[in-house]
Amino acid sequence: MKLDRIATLLNHNNTNYPQEIKGLAYKLGDVQPDFVFFAKSGDPLQIEEAIKKGATAIVTNTTINCTIPFLTTPRAEKALAKITHHFYERPSHKLTTTGILGSNGKSTISQLIQQIHQLLNTKSHVLQKSETPTSLEINKLLANVYENQVKNAIMEICLSHIEDSHLDLIHFTTLIHTITNPCLEMKDKWNLTKPFIRLAENQTAIINVDDDLASHLQKATIANVITYGTKTDADIHAKNIVQTTCDTTFDLYYKTTFICQVKMPLLGLYNVYNTLALLAYFSAEGYQLEVIAKLLKDVLPIGGRLEKIDSSTSFNVLVDHADDACALESVLKSLSVITKGKVIALLPANGTKTRDHLSQMGKVALANSAHVVFTGKPTPRDDAHRVIYDMLRGSARDNYTIVIDRELAILKAFKMAKAGDTVILLGKEDEANIGISTKKMARYTLEKLQR
Repeated sequence: MKLDRIATLLNHNNTNYPQEIKGLAYKLGDVQPDFVFFAKSGDPLQIEEAIKKGATAIVTNTTINCTIPFLTTPRAEKALAKITHHFYERPSHKLTTTGILGSNGKSTISQLIQQIHQLLNTKSHVLQKSETPTSLEINKLLANVYENQVKNAIMEICLSHIEDSHLDLIHFTTLIHTITNPCLEMKDKWNLTKPFIRLAENQTAIINVDDDLASHLQKATIANVITYGTKTDADIHAKNIVQTTCDTTFDLYYKTTFICQVKMPLLGLYNVYNTLALLAYFSAEGYQLEVIAKLLKDVLPIGGRLEKIDSSTSFNVLVDHADDACALESVLKSLSVITKGKVIALLPANGTKTRDHLSQMGKVALANSAHVVFTGKPTPRDDAHRVIYDMLRGSARDNYTIVIDRELAILKAFKMAKAGDTVILLGKEDEANIGISTKKMARYTLEKLQR
């Protein structure tokens, strides 16, 4: 793409910039020779450094003095979304692109969809939210997906994607709505609605009809709507749900028609919702519900999502990375249904959360567990005692123990557990390896306990 084309897209006409652009950069560290640098802040030191690195032009929201062409724009994020969309030749339009948005369930649904695609011998690629901070990464990844001859792209959408205009020109064939945290502010609920408003009549909106935002989303879109849930007014719904510590079964209905019984190695009511969203997705893609439902027995549990740790103990051990009050409540309520005995929760101190957030987490854990073991998080910067105090703030319950050392805390929880109890090890760790160190520590501690 020539710089003249970029200038025209940003409404800079009558320019004479014949330079060929080799790439785009939103971060200073990504600038290479013949790149256009989007300087969001207009920081002259950053701009000077970008020029030294070989940038051909600068896009910024302020007028600057520099030795190379600069293009001004009111909002760098919107400009980036527009330019990357065209620079990578509108990749989302060449794919079956699905976006998943909501407070919880995005990663699980995207990974389950990918597993079913594999079982169907069709190719798909998941764009995790950690990989796509801006429209630049989104369009670049989508272009790579297309170049690799993969037809289906599944993207986890977070609020920052919408707030910062990174999805402005992304063409979604289907949008899936999961569940909305009732504590979300009105502006966040409005942001969740925006992508559905942009859908056209030939696109599909898959909506969780049991969620408080469902009615609003249905009214906001002109797209073809498929609803799912546990209510009988949902297009795709589950009845006669039976949950155990090993698997979940339910009767699958399409409107008033019984389709088949579903059995899957996924635990918890929220995974019933995740599975219904998956079924709605494949139904929109033209697959028979019964065909997809039969494949669910072969899916693998998602790591760190009510993941069972195999052991020879008389109690159950599970790992879940729930790290907000809404997700935590969903996990613990699911466990109360499938557990014959007591639920014992191990909750790590997370110093990255606000005091109100920590207080909500503590209240939910204490209210929905027989006992909570509060422990430290494996990051030295956290003051674990202070964080745990914030978790206990505002609660009068005393069904807890504090053991700062993580290994000793796990051992304490295991020693408290009796036959039929469930020990749930909570907390999100390193995003690259959700739950890995916790699982290793749990297995090691179980071995020590059984010696």
